[in-house]
Amino acid sequence: MTVRSGQTAQHTLAQARRTVPVGRVVSRVVLGVLAGASAVLVFWALRFHPRFHVARVVLEGVPPIRQAQTEEITDAWIGAPILFLDFERSLGGLAQLPWVEEVEARRVIPDTIFVRVKARPAVAVAMKDGELWTVDRRGMWLGPHGDRPGSPAEDFVIIRPKTDEPGFVAAGASFVAAVLEEDATLHARLSEVEVAPDSFAVIDRYSHLRILFSKESVRKGEAVASWRALLALQPELDRHSLLKTDVDLRFSGRIVLRAPAADAARGKT
Repeated sequence: MTVRSGQTAQHTLAQARRTVPVGRVVSRVVLGVLAGASAVLVFWALRFHPRFHVARVVLEGVPPIRQAQTEEITDAWIGAPILFLDFERSLGGLAQLPWVEEVEARRVIPDTIFVRVKARPAVAVAMKDGELWTVDRRGMWLGPHGDRPGSPAEDFVIIRPKTDEPGFVAAGASFVAAVLEEDATLHARLSEVEVAPDSFAVIDRYSHLRILFSKESVRKGEAVASWRALLALQPELDRHSLLKTDVDLRFSGRIVLRAPAADAARGKT
């Protein structure tokens, strides 16, 4: 059979066209294998190479008294692969601490984690199970105050509830927080707050007076105003030796002074 040269050329071109896709497929397979191998190597390096394991945790915003407690949690991260550390789970332990208000963390490749903590501010201390604990403005127990000497920032007001019933410590903490927000100067005078069912008894750290406030006056925002009025009158009251014992500010617009025992026997008020 005679084959024309044109037919031969077409047949050769057809064969070439059929072989080109096969070559491309092989190239793509090879490239895919190489890419997969590279991905595996990268994954292995990030997951298992010590260079990408947590070597240090930097804490920000943690009160010194809470440092050891915080490190007990974060030290468990040391040696973990930094890119595979489950932050949501890992930070959960910190977020559940009663003194923590907010917590967030960020990775710094290759081996460092920065943790920023916002602590709930303590406003007072109170006794719990025979130990002094700090409380926040809502009366939430934040943790043991510790035995070390306190700095001026930790010179907390002491809350002394008359009973162990729930709510008394919270009421005292709310009172302390309200005074702090309204008048920092008066807050600096607070030494102790005794919480009774219907009243607060404040110990003034400078005058050593025991000042009584009704809970109603606190709710109405009248307690601070009454205390300011007492301080304004204090020089005159001292001049007449009237400020010797309790001062009762539970009545709106009035300052009631209790006479000392010796004068009370003679009927003076």
